[in-house]
Amino acid sequence: MFKLLGVIAGVPRKKHFTWCAGLAFVAFLLSASACAQNALKAADQPAISDAAQIRATADKLINSGVPDDVIRGASLLEKADQLEQAQLNAERLALEKEKLRLDLAASQGSHWKDTLVTFIPLATTVILAGTLIFQIQQARVERWQRRVDAAEDAKQKKIERDDRREAAAVEAEQKKEQRFMDALRDLQTSDNATAVALINTFREEPYRRRALVVTVNRLLAQKTMAEFEALYMDVVNPLTYNDLPQIVRLCKEVDSSYFSIATAVWNEKTRQNEVEKLSPEDRARLDLYLSEQGFLSQKLAALLHTPAPAGVPVDLSNLVLRDVKLSGVNLGAANISGASWNYVNTDDSDMSRIVEFDGCRMRLTAWWHASRVSRPLLEHLKKNFPFSLGSEYSTERPLSADDYAACVAKLEAGGSETGGSRAPGAASARNG
Repeated sequence: MFKLLGVIAGVPRKKHFTWCAGLAFVAFLLSASACAQNALKAADQPAISDAAQIRATADKLINSGVPDDVIRGASLLEKADQLEQAQLNAERLALEKEKLRLDLAASQGSHWKDTLVTFIPLATTVILAGTLIFQIQQARVERWQRRVDAAEDAKQKKIERDDRREAAAVEAEQKKEQRFMDALRDLQTSDNATAVALINTFREEPYRRRALVVTVNRLLAQKTMAEFEALYMDVVNPLTYNDLPQIVRLCKEVDSSYFSIATAVWNEKTRQNEVEKLSPEDRARLDLYLSEQGFLSQKLAALLHTPAPAGVPVDLSNLVLRDVKLSGVNLGAANISGASWNYVNTDDSDMSRIVEFDGCRMRLTAWWHASRVSRPLLEHLKKNFPFSLGSEYSTERPLSADDYAACVAKLEAGGSETGGSRAPGAASARNG
């Protein structure tokens, strides 16, 4: 120290302040290094313990396999790495400081060593600062890469899970299709009870619709009305608008079978079937088809009393309705082209939006008691099916020529291309 003071005494006055500042800076660095070393030694064991606990927690989260836990585990590993890296940096800094201290102590006998000691701490600090900055940046890049890897791993696992679910769904659908095909094969030889059980197994689309095709075919093969009604009630009832296309097909098949026998014995003068001309077998079949027509007409009428879902067309074309009540029903824009209505109660029904009616027939049906009728349909009914005195109609209102004229006038008064006697919007829209 005395030598160093001697050196300082021999230094020119202008440089004296610089040397003093340098010595003060060196003393400050040595003191700070000693304090930092003692502090790091004291904190060394807790830091290592904390890092170990964080790593153990992270390992448990990653091993769970849950994507969110994997990401949290990766984040904890990053924190453990930061703690351990900080500890290593502190130890490295302490070793460098100690080395500088020893070098400074060894160089006190030489002027050049004293000069070197003045600048070594600064150079060491710069180098350590650069190293620390590099390590921080490197740790930041590693953390980012681990997050990217964890996210990619979670994404890949999700894709694999989705693929497994899709494959399982396809396999389940294939097995269900195979069960359906096996059921169809068994239906060919099974009795009605077994057939009902097999058909009712498939209540979801598209199997429900395909099962109804089989049901219709089986219904057409029944020999007695009791069997027909029992099978219908077990499989079809209650009828819905989703089932309507298949039931319409059933109705048309029954109508076709009926007319294939009735046409040959129909007497236009008496408006009756001359059933005495039929063989006992044909007469029994005609009675069966007539009963089936009446039964199906009642089921269709019950369905029409409920509104059809929006956008669902109601196709009643070429159907025969016998002795049913459609009173108060809003038929919406139903298609009744080619339909044959016999003894149908239409009191207060709304037919104001019906524009598809070519060839429709309404016999013994007091259509003029409807609340609204579209203009084109009204003209068609007036021309082809006017009131006939002496005929018995299905209605709960008085019948007379005056009543007919008054009702028609009322319908015409509110008429438009698709309008009726009441103001638009007076009745709720139903059936499409």
